[in-house]
Amino acid sequence: RFSENMVDEIWNAICLLLLFMLLLLLSCTRNCRSAPVLGLSIFFLCSIYLRSEFYQFAITGGRENLDGIYVKDAYRTTDNEIRFLYFKNSAFRSQLKYWNGAEFTEVRERRVDPIMRLFLRCQMEAHIGVVRYQNETDSASSLWLTTGASKEKHRIRVRDVRPPPKFDPAEFKYPHRLGVCLQPIYFHADWTVFVQYFEFWLASGATKFYIYLHSASRPVHEILNFYKKKLGSNLEIIPWSDLPVQQKNKGDFHRDPNSRLFRVGIHAAINDCLLRARYQVKFVSMLDLDETLHVPNGNSILSELEALDNDYPRMGTASLQWIYAEHENENRDARFPYEIRFNSLGNIKKPMENQVFSVYTDFRKVIQRPERTVLTDIHSTLINELLDPVLFDVQDKNAVEAEKMTDIPRISGEGNPLSSPYRYWEVRVPTARLSVVHLRRFNPAFQGSDHAYSNNTHEFRPFIEKARNMNLNYVARISNETIWDFDTGVWQAMMSNTIRTLEECRYYPFNYNQLIGKGACQSVANCEPLISDLQHFSKVEQIWINIAHRGRVFEYIKH
Repeated sequence: RFSENMVDEIWNAICLLLLFMLLLLLSCTRNCRSAPVLGLSIFFLCSIYLRSEFYQFAITGGRENLDGIYVKDAYRTTDNEIRFLYFKNSAFRSQLKYWNGAEFTEVRERRVDPIMRLFLRCQMEAHIGVVRYQNETDSASSLWLTTGASKEKHRIRVRDVRPPPKFDPAEFKYPHRLGVCLQPIYFHADWTVFVQYFEFWLASGATKFYIYLHSASRPVHEILNFYKKKLGSNLEIIPWSDLPVQQKNKGDFHRDPNSRLFRVGIHAAINDCLLRARYQVKFVSMLDLDETLHVPNGNSILSELEALDNDYPRMGTASLQWIYAEHENENRDARFPYEIRFNSLGNIKKPMENQVFSVYTDFRKVIQRPERTVLTDIHSTLINELLDPVLFDVQDKNAVEAEKMTDIPRISGEGNPLSSPYRYWEVRVPTARLSVVHLRRFNPAFQGSDHAYSNNTHEFRPFIEKARNMNLNYVARISNETIWDFDTGVWQAMMSNTIRTLEECRYYPFNYNQLIGKGACQSVANCEPLISDLQHFSKVEQIWINIAHRGRVFEYIKH
């Protein structure tokens, strides 16, 4: 079968041939009879070929086993609509189907982030599925799914995230005004940064936490369990496991779906979080573990967000400038939780803009209004919901229709949804009001050697008072708790080795220990065998159901 994969690899081969022709042309400009240059060119071409997936695809005869559809939870967003996130191979043609009360009907789908495959070649892509029912009783509590490749039917749990009865946005009191979504944590050993993360957001007024967990060391688990004990249901630790794969195929680039997954599926996780938070949290931060919010005028984060909401009633997304900054890691030698302090937040240094790679100076991060967003990326919104017709009279007489590919409602003729006047806005917030500060923690031995820092020492002054409050709150929180003197051991070397291994592996042009040229996918599964302290990390239990599994359960009843 002439599949998408083969087309991709033929294109790769053409690129290699063009490169070879270019090398020949360059060599002929000096001496077309130069045997060493020609020989080196041929050697280079053969080396690239052997390191490419085209070679791997050729020797395996094009046989791959990545034909799964992996589902976790579903969410009932309206009386007759259910949405859910799932993973599947972009070349897998079997259609996902749902039971509509009378028959199995095809699920409308949309790729969450199509650019992942275009540039990073990650074939296990996240999709959002949307199903609609004729009446609300059919979608009460469960979703039944199957595929054309399997006769098995699977029941998926449905979480109710509909708006409250007689919902009035102007009068509705959200259970939580500020919450945070943390993308999946994998092979994490620095427990001190989790303490700083929780204490910063708690001091900033956050009351709801969604932490997606893939794998971590024992001290990190202990810290998470401690805050779970303190926060109760206000902290949700959501397991985010590897996709299921047979043990014999684990790590096989052509049979393990995790080897084709960007990181551990972070785009599906953050959109899953948006669905969870609908009508529960008013503002949801999508920042990373080492990022904070900065309000230059000294106002609280919540008051500034509420002010933005008043200034821009149609705001669905607050897009914030990302700023790189550094501060000394004063907790790098901590062994016991009682040793943790946050004073270094009062001494944040920002390199001059010309010292930071230009690609990072244009980065942005987002804070979302969950029920106003359909899909989001880490750095921007992909599509927002339609404006509430009761609050905003902008739909004129154009009919609401289902988008052809996704079944997501849209206005007839609205054009590009990113600039549509019928949808909630993505507001680019000035840095004078609110920005995201990426706090890279550094070793003071290397401070200032190759950097030129900004002379504006007052820019991050609000963090001084925030650090004082964090210190007081933290000491009070852990006093008389068993976590106070919990011995985390000598974790620093393990953390440093793991971080360096993952960074080098993810960004290296080729995946280690395999002759394949797909390192740009940044799959964690491809890097896992290289982690020297792998035995010190524990993974969460399996959460994904493979709807396309071809195995059948033994039956006792005739059908």
